[in-house]
Amino acid sequence: MDMDQAEQLFINEAEELLGQMESCLLEVDGGDASIVDRIDEIFRAAHTIKGSAGLFGFDDIVAFTHNVESVLDRVRAGDIGFTPDLSELMFDCQRHMSILVAVLKGSGERDLAVEERLVSALGHYMTDSPTQTPLATAAAENTPELSQSEHRWHIFVQYGPDTFRDGMDPSSHINYLHTLGHIDDLTLTNNLPDEGFDAEACYLVLSLYLTTHASRDDILEVFEFIQEFSTVTVTEENSVQSAEPDDVRAVSGSGSSADNVPADVAVSAEDNEPKKAERTLGDVSFLKVDSRKLDHLISLIGEMVTSGAAIELMMRHMTDTRMSEAFSGMVGLVEQVRDGALQLRMVQVGETFSRLRRIVRDVAKETGKGIDLKISGSETELDKTMVDKLGDPLMHIVRNAIDHGIESVEKRLAAGKPESGSLHLNAYHDSGSVVIEVIDDGAGLDAEKIYQKALERGLIEQGKKLSEEEVYRLIFSPGFSTAEAVTKLSGRGVGMDVVKRNIDDLKGLIEISSEKGKGTRFRIRLPLTLAIIDSFEVSVRDTHLVIPTSMIKECIGFDRKKLCIDRNFINLRGEVLPFVRVAEIFSYDGITSANDPVVSGYLDEMLGEEHEQEAKEHLVVVQFADKRAGLVVDELLGEVQAVVKPISALFRSIRGISGTTILGTGDVGFIVDVPQFIEFSRDSEAKNINRNLLNVMRT
Repeated sequence: MDMDQAEQLFINEAEELLGQMESCLLEVDGGDASIVDRIDEIFRAAHTIKGSAGLFGFDDIVAFTHNVESVLDRVRAGDIGFTPDLSELMFDCQRHMSILVAVLKGSGERDLAVEERLVSALGHYMTDSPTQTPLATAAAENTPELSQSEHRWHIFVQYGPDTFRDGMDPSSHINYLHTLGHIDDLTLTNNLPDEGFDAEACYLVLSLYLTTHASRDDILEVFEFIQEFSTVTVTEENSVQSAEPDDVRAVSGSGSSADNVPADVAVSAEDNEPKKAERTLGDVSFLKVDSRKLDHLISLIGEMVTSGAAIELMMRHMTDTRMSEAFSGMVGLVEQVRDGALQLRMVQVGETFSRLRRIVRDVAKETGKGIDLKISGSETELDKTMVDKLGDPLMHIVRNAIDHGIESVEKRLAAGKPESGSLHLNAYHDSGSVVIEVIDDGAGLDAEKIYQKALERGLIEQGKKLSEEEVYRLIFSPGFSTAEAVTKLSGRGVGMDVVKRNIDDLKGLIEISSEKGKGTRFRIRLPLTLAIIDSFEVSVRDTHLVIPTSMIKECIGFDRKKLCIDRNFINLRGEVLPFVRVAEIFSYDGITSANDPVVSGYLDEMLGEEHEQEAKEHLVVVQFADKRAGLVVDELLGEVQAVVKPISALFRSIRGISGTTILGTGDVGFIVDVPQFIEFSRDSEAKNINRNLLNVMRT
């Protein structure tokens, strides 16, 4: 592990701890838990961040977090109460700590004025001056799991050879131990080999005594990043027979590490083994892996799937039964590996929902509205790459729901509603997709107001008739806002267009339903993954198309002449089903109009049976959410596993195609954007109805 990797490990751990800290504060603030139940977790998060930051020399984080830790320690000891003002201060401190960590990643900027204000505010809750440095005051501070009296610990560390190569600095350990208590009898020796000296290796041996309130586990945390390759033992002085200082200094530079450990330290190492087992027992069930490694694995599996499809095509021309059976078994294993790898990238949406709790709290406080937040379906799983990109759209929807949707307390009481507004975040699986809903019980969307605002901005033409759903979708237009005034939260029209753009990038669909005076529901539908999908291959002329099987209901063979009507719908077992001809959507050259009976009859007469055979078409019935439509294609080619490849930026404006894939033949297959084709079919049928109405009126 090099220094960059170690720093990244610290950043990841700090972000996780800050998330835990925020969750605990939110539970206390919302009344779901008492401060007595959560103070230890909050304290431990701050303490661990401060300790780890000290090892890497991140003095800004150490200095600020020390003040936070000191106040939390007084709350934990019962010296001060956890008042609403202190709760608000802790939220602000948690946010500032997050910014300090973000600075390490290059994605944040430290605000010294804010930091000084927070440190000053923390000073009112501390007996010591908040401006004192950690080195000057921390020795008198209590830390997590403290004893009531001081203990004297003997600490022995034999550093591993790779200590320097991994970017670790032994002096940082000594400096941080100073913050825990008083150090004496510090001895630094070496363990130089008789031969084979390596100038880049570390041969240091550290021995010292520490008088502190801290526990053994607190001291072991100081050496957390070197325990894998170094010998670290911590022994309480009165727990075993103490070695004289001379015995400790007798650690020589020759011999094995076991020979160099004093007797008391060797005993403590045995005693410490159960402790280490306890500390790592909970980590056995989880393994943190760099997401880039996982992406590379899935990419390789995708290539394997493509190669397998090519081999399968060749196998169709072979008569070797045993080889075909062996290949079928291998295909089954490849599918299991694929599913297992994709499952590794699935994470629960609950983490994203939890981050929104803070936004709900802050926006509600700023607007002066009471909000009752309900979360359900947080265990629903989605591809991590999609979850990461889902945060911003949900944040904008939630902010708008509170700022625009939910009324003020006075208006709610006047309308006979509860004083506090209701906001519900919900997630569930539906027909191979994940559905995420944001529901509020506010005033609902005013369709007339939205329509008039769109007219003023020139987004629609005067007199153009729109359905209610089409009016609602106008709020996704860039720069569109119905707010009367610009505030810190809204009014600039730069939020909802981001929502639509991000959801489109995720190949999803967003729907809006609203009832004036009752509330609004935003429903987002997303595919489970964007990596490898089970799909069905069809062809239109010489183009290969791929349709996700999760959205296909059935495939039907039809005679082209039966579809030659002046309306784009059929009667499918008593159900009206709109359809769209894929060939017409893509404007293939040389296509005759199937709706022209003269042309169709002429071809039947001239070409006879040959044309009738060519007239056979297939209707693929697809469904997305509660909407169904038919896609008219030329041929059905069978099931395939499609490795999704992104479309070049040059072709992203083409509607109806969501991605590409490489087929077993080596041809490029275009992945059909089913939601857009359903829209095409419904729009086409609506235009036909309007055209026929005009013809009737003219006659």
